[in-house]
Amino acid sequence: MVDVSMGKERVRAWPRPRGANQAPSVVRNQMLFRNYSWAIKYLAPEMMTQIYDARQGMPLLPRDVAMMMLSGTLLWFSTPNGKAIYSMAALQAVSQSLDAIGQIQGSVLVRGEQYWEAVPYSPGGQPWWFSPPDMTSWTFLSGDGTQLTSTYDPLAGTSVEVGAISPGDLRRIAVMPIPNPASPWVLAARIDPMMSSVNFSAVGIVMRNSANGHAISLVIQNNAPMLVSKFTSLLNGDAGGPSYSVLPQAFPYFWQFAFASSYVSISISPDGQSYSNIFNEAIITFLGAPPDQIGVVARELRTSGFQNIFNVRQWQFAQ
Repeated sequence: MVDVSMGKERVRAWPRPRGANQAPSVVRNQMLFRNYSWAIKYLAPEMMTQIYDARQGMPLLPRDVAMMMLSGTLLWFSTPNGKAIYSMAALQAVSQSLDAIGQIQGSVLVRGEQYWEAVPYSPGGQPWWFSPPDMTSWTFLSGDGTQLTSTYDPLAGTSVEVGAISPGDLRRIAVMPIPNPASPWVLAARIDPMMSSVNFSAVGIVMRNSANGHAISLVIQNNAPMLVSKFTSLLNGDAGGPSYSVLPQAFPYFWQFAFASSYVSISISPDGQSYSNIFNEAIITFLGAPPDQIGVVARELRTSGFQNIFNVRQWQFAQ
């Protein structure tokens, strides 16, 4: 290259191009701009039509709106068969949001009374009965003619009352039918008892074979350990069952009853998420057949006229 400097002609090499140093964020934004510009060419016609309509009355070009969508992950591509394909960034954002509800693998997301809830996977893929239960369609049975009564509150839960109880080892139950007793099922429930400290009482959950009246229950007892018991009728006569030294005051009442592969099982949990098995038995041992009823049970010993109230906060049944 020949030029003149200070009145003198000089010959020198052509200057090498000097690019300005760019910050990493600038380089990244330039790359994103190129990618967005390329992706816009492949947007579905239906999306472009919506973009054109949405920008009416705004000082924005359709390209600007499309780039805003892409940068915010509000993007989908429509295939010829009508299937929508979303970006991985959008999937990750949605997945992280759902993790705030539940992080147990296999959980099912359902709409509760107030919030969305994550519930355990249904073995058979059938719908759940969600909590709290409305017991108006349940069957109320009693050994002495004194029934349980229930009050339903969609937000607070179902309050169950045992009233005007006469002395003796009598039981009252409220049960719902199991749609297909031969198929596997799972019940996740929580019961909050409010029992007097001077009376011996027990409330809990029961599964029952209505054909022979045999039932297995898990109850919280007043001033006694949590108890798994078996009984052959609603009247006297426990058939025996293991007792567990977990006092009611020390344990949240999250329980899980299940039937699968000719066995029934009972598990307990401190948080309603991770369950520990405490009872497992073949149905042929005592029940004789798969249970066809599941519900709540209440019993009162050696006390007359005592009213026992407990709340069913959670009742999630799947089959």
